[in-house]
Amino acid sequence: MPGCKIEILKMLQPPTGGRGFLLMPTALQLKSRGRLRLRSRDYQASPMIDPGFLTEESDVDRLVSSIRLTQAMIKTEPMRKIGAQLDDRKRPGCEDLLYDSDDYWRCYVRHFAATAHHGSGTCKMGSADDNTAVVDSRLRVKGIKSLRVADASIMPLVVSANTNAGTIMIAEKAADLIKEDNNH
Repeated sequence: MPGCKIEILKMLQPPTGGRGFLLMPTALQLKSRGRLRLRSRDYQASPMIDPGFLTEESDVDRLVSSIRLTQAMIKTEPMRKIGAQLDDRKRPGCEDLLYDSDDYWRCYVRHFAATAHHGSGTCKMGSADDNTAVVDSRLRVKGIKSLRVADASIMPLVVSANTNAGTIMIAEKAADLIKEDNNH
């Protein structure tokens, strides 16, 4: 897992040193929203990024529900047959909370949840009167001449799948729009 701290990787190892497997629930269609702002007009200046990750409590609740579903899966007969057990070691940062309480799992989610590395929605496409939209229907950045955005960042809502196919379609459409605007 690239970018993961060593302590986290050690935590993912089976407690007995034996075999294990990892279930990683993924929440789609989250309500939390981040912000990306330009620092200056200098194209080389890094943007200011606030991912806004898990700023909506309902997103945390969805992930806690997914943990509860995972716990139920572990108790099924097929999982019992293979000796599957939940690793119930307390996680750093949440030790003071009652293990398996909703508060414990909320703490766990806030400390250990991660993105699936498919950033999107930062330059939302929308109508001219939508003040949250960054690009118009022709992928042009509002208020900036000769600049388009053609990737997953224009998706107002993320698809419930890998963003690659949608991004390829956006890029193909962008190519058509650029040719059209330049009489090709």
